[in-house]
Amino acid sequence: MPLLTTGASIRVVLERMDVLLERWEAARDPRAVFLRSYRVVTEAMEDAVGKGLFEDNDWMERLDVQFAQEYFDAVDASESAGAFPDCWRMVFDLARKRDTTVLQDLLLGINAHIVHDLPLALVKVGFEPGERMRRRRDHERVNEILIGLIDRIQEEVAGRYSWALGILDRWVGTRDELLTRSGILSARSAAWIAAVALFEASPEGRPQIALDLDRAARAAADVIAPGSRFLKPVLRFARPLDGALARWARSRTL
Repeated sequence: MPLLTTGASIRVVLERMDVLLERWEAARDPRAVFLRSYRVVTEAMEDAVGKGLFEDNDWMERLDVQFAQEYFDAVDASESAGAFPDCWRMVFDLARKRDTTVLQDLLLGINAHIVHDLPLALVKVGFEPGERMRRRRDHERVNEILIGLIDRIQEEVAGRYSWALGILDRWVGTRDELLTRSGILSARSAAWIAAVALFEASPEGRPQIALDLDRAARAAADVIAPGSRFLKPVLRFARPLDGALARWARSRTL
């Protein structure tokens, strides 16, 4: 896909997401799991910007577009044999091999996008010290939006891709939501700190910081989806059945 144009709107991002989702869902591609959840967030951000909920709505829209561009760049490079971060390479390789659960697909994408992509996007759209406190307040408003979307994301992912995940969510109640909330806040706080370090680094030092972000995201991914000789053959059978049951359950509620 071509780069998003300068001044592109969040609506353009959503349209590109829809193109990918249509293709990936038709192919039962596990990459759709994270992208579906990401689309839920992006649509909510479009609504928030439209309502003027941020101190600098123009900046927030630029950030949202640049944030998505980091992701699209990784997708495009992975499909054209280009260079892209190792943290995303692991996500896409596991999706291709279908060696993960739906929950792992979701968490792997969230991890790479926040830990690696967010600091880069923050710096690219403008992170000047004189505006930083205002930017930080808007960053924290996004946290509130994300926390409010946890239930909806779980429902979307479980309803489309994983019958078992829906059962698990009902069984554990709010415990998993508290863990998700804590994880999101912690990751986004770390991303902000990394963005400050990246902005204040010398031009010569920035590539090393970017590489460290990639390594940190990859290390977290190793924890989310550790290799398992037992899990792989089980998933080959269980995952298609789980997805079929989810689609059947969803069709009964439409």
